[in-house]
Amino acid sequence: MSLCANQVQMLTSPLKYFRTQKILSFLFLLFLVSCQDAQPVNRRDMLPGYIGKAGEVMVIMDDIYWNGTAGDVVREALSKPIPSMPQFERMFDYQHFNHANFDKFIHPHRNILFVDIRDNINYKTPKVQVIQEQYARDQIVINCSAMTADDFILEFKKVSNVVKDRINEAEYKRLINYFEVFGNKEASAQIRLERQIELLFPDLSKIMENHDEFVWAHKVTARPKDQQMHDVQQGIVIYEYPYTDDSTFTKSFLLNKRDSVFKKWMPGPDFGSYMTTERVHDDPLMIETSIEGKYAVEMRGLWKMENAFMGGPFVSLTTFDERRGKIVTIEGFVFAPKFDKREYLREVEACVKSFHYSNPEQTSK
Repeated sequence: MSLCANQVQMLTSPLKYFRTQKILSFLFLLFLVSCQDAQPVNRRDMLPGYIGKAGEVMVIMDDIYWNGTAGDVVREALSKPIPSMPQFERMFDYQHFNHANFDKFIHPHRNILFVDIRDNINYKTPKVQVIQEQYARDQIVINCSAMTADDFILEFKKVSNVVKDRINEAEYKRLINYFEVFGNKEASAQIRLERQIELLFPDLSKIMENHDEFVWAHKVTARPKDQQMHDVQQGIVIYEYPYTDDSTFTKSFLLNKRDSVFKKWMPGPDFGSYMTTERVHDDPLMIETSIEGKYAVEMRGLWKMENAFMGGPFVSLTTFDERRGKIVTIEGFVFAPKFDKREYLREVEACVKSFHYSNPEQTSK
């Protein structure tokens, strides 16, 4: 006996129905699971990386103000000379763009100074604000607003030093992030184990000397200029000595100690030559600061090679390690006679500023 078409359809339709329901149920469950596993999107992860050269600032400011007194104030602030350098080098390079030209190609630049001067009731009180990562990761935007050029000038002059410090801090942070990934991790681990301090070292650097009271890591790279290759030398130095009294943190004591340590451990290329501090043509600067809430002294100046024709800038940080009862000085120096030294010095200074005390548990591991 054969089945008619209507009877076949009646038998097969329930099978199709139940299969369809099972598929829909599975897809619905899969959707619920995927929704539960989905993590909220981090805005930072959606941002592009920053662009631009180190030490460069994009100034976004309309021509009518850039070509006037307001522009003079900005240029003067960004072009301040870096202290204690062998020759004049300004703190930052800059490029200027009108608001109309501030497009997606400029948005991710590493350092942006945005100046908006216009008759707007919201600008009645002039403001200078720091915005982190507005258009790109690790970016800093200095946003300035005022109703008139005179209002902007008065406000910017008050905070220009703070603006420069914040841009510098952003540059140091980027370098520290770089050295955390690409620096000499073996040297950092060795110093952590031996001296219970955290310090980053430049990539391609090598520890040349390591004694109880003195460590010297050195990096040499070749750079082209005038159709020839020339060496650029960067050094990171650590030296320690017992704390005696508060006179330790006077300028004369610290410089004399520096000279005695470097005379012993940093000989020059010629017989009887050694590294010392230049005091005749440059008086080193000393600034009081802090590290993890503890008193510290920052010093910057020029070094020279006694009995040899060499020299360059240095920057150091000195503090008291209470755990070990020692004064610790971290110094970075540069020798690059054929090149501008700003960015080379900034690199070693970032390493110096990476210094902090180790966690005892981390050190033991």
